[in-house]
Amino acid sequence: MRTEPGYAETGNILLDRLFGAIIHDIPWDEDRNRRLREIAGHLKAAGRRPYLVPYGASDALGAMGYALAADEIVHDCPNAAWIVHGSGSAGTQAGLLAGLLALGHPARVIGVDVDAQPERVHADVCRVGRAAAALLGVEALWRDDRVEVAAAWSGGAYGLADRTTEEAIRLAARTEGFALDPVYAGKGMAGLIGLARQGRFPADDHVVWIHTGGVPGIFAYPETMARLSAPT
Repeated sequence: MRTEPGYAETGNILLDRLFGAIIHDIPWDEDRNRRLREIAGHLKAAGRRPYLVPYGASDALGAMGYALAADEIVHDCPNAAWIVHGSGSAGTQAGLLAGLLALGHPARVIGVDVDAQPERVHADVCRVGRAAAALLGVEALWRDDRVEVAAAWSGGAYGLADRTTEEAIRLAARTEGFALDPVYAGKGMAGLIGLARQGRFPADDHVVWIHTGGVPGIFAYPETMARLSAPT
């Protein structure tokens, strides 16, 4: 994970502190859910009653939010053939796939890896997606081969913006008025642009891109954003 000066005092961490959260520093290369279970165990031992929300809220229940999003997309864009988004902890992609499966809609979902861990992302989407499909009563219809993770636009590491991410952030801002962060949405947009340039989407297909949030992260990367804001 790459950070910039002031990262620990800005962006999401600033908001966490503002809302009164107690912050635990978990190394990025560590199993985040294992550490969260340990923290919950300590709280239980102290007589507390914690409710464990996994990393990224990415479990079957958390994925239901994006199963509902799939229903909204199908309602508003019934001809959608592709849904593209940044994928990391797996819940977004798993929920979309399970929701589309329950709806019987043929749209394909492409998750753009933001962690530079495409194999781990793929495995987690399969695991969480299968559990989400079970909640929706369609587990028997789940197919791992429908899970697609695009690995070419991760920037090489979580929190690291490469040339494609920076191009996507600048292009989205100056042509569409989108404010994209370099961690999640910027990489998701880079993937959308890259896939389109590769000719992945037939000309007549309807493609939906999802802005998965992350705007506060813009302010945690002042050097990157200052470089992108400079006149060209």
